[in-house]
Amino acid sequence: MLQRQLEWQHHHFLEHGGFRESLSSDRKNLRAEQEGAPTCPLCSGPMQRRQARAGDKAGQAFWGCTNYPNCKGIRPMN
Repeated sequence: MLQRQLEWQHHHFLEHGGFRESLSSDRKNLRAEQEGAPTCPLCSGPMQRRQARAGDKAGQAFWGCTNYPNCKGIRPMN
């Protein structure tokens, strides 16, 4: 019986992640809601305010996906 419970917990952790991952995700989503951030056009995740560091738009603010680097969705600031 204990072995089955351990197997279930292992499977559940692989599928859903751990407690800290859940808290981090919830915190990112709450911050995005409080800032009035838009959703990502590619993955529909929350976006956060970022600032371009290089290129012709260096120093300008934009919305970047919080799922970066897995998702590289961006939106201009309005």
